[in-house]
Amino acid sequence: MQAMEDNLPTSDKPMQIFKVHKSRWFLVGPMAVFFLVGLGLIGVFLNISNGLDLSYGAIGLVILVIVFCICIIAFIILMDWYSTYYILTESTIEVIEGFITHQKKYISLHDLSRVEGHAGIIGQLLNYGTITLESETSERTVILHGVSSPDSVIDLIRHSRAHVANSDK
Repeated sequence: MQAMEDNLPTSDKPMQIFKVHKSRWFLVGPMAVFFLVGLGLIGVFLNISNGLDLSYGAIGLVILVIVFCICIIAFIILMDWYSTYYILTESTIEVIEGFITHQKKYISLHDLSRVEGHAGIIGQLLNYGTITLESETSERTVILHGVSSPDSVIDLIRHSRAHVANSDK
C-alpha cells in the first residue's frame, strides 16, 4: 500500500484510492428492526381480531398490507445503502447519495482542516462509526455515516492529506 501511495500518477482524472458503501450493519440492523416490528404488529392485530368478528379475508388483507409496507420500507433501506458511496481520490473525498436523485458532496484534501471520528457503543462492537470532515476555506462539513473500520479510514485520509501537502511543496 505504501508504494502505491508514494507513486500516485498525475492526470486530469483523479485516481480513486477507495470506494465503499456504508457498513453492512446500516442495512441489516434497520431491516431486522422493521421485520420484528412487522411481526409484532401482526401478532397484536391477531390478538385484537380475536375479539372482533372479522372474516379470514379481512384478517388476511390487513396482514398483507402490513407485509407490503414492511417490504416497501426494506426496499427503501436497501436502496439507501446501495446508492451511498464514499470515495477517496488522490485530491478529494466525495459522498454520493440518493437512488432517485443523486446528491454529490465533496471536500478537497487541500482544504481539509479537521478529521474526526465517532463510534457509539454498538458501533464499537460492530466496528463502524461516523467520520466528520471540515474544510478550512469554507463552512462546509462532510459527514460519512456508518463507515466500516473508521479508525483505518481516518488514518488513510490523514495519510492521503499529508501526501497532498508534501506534493504541493
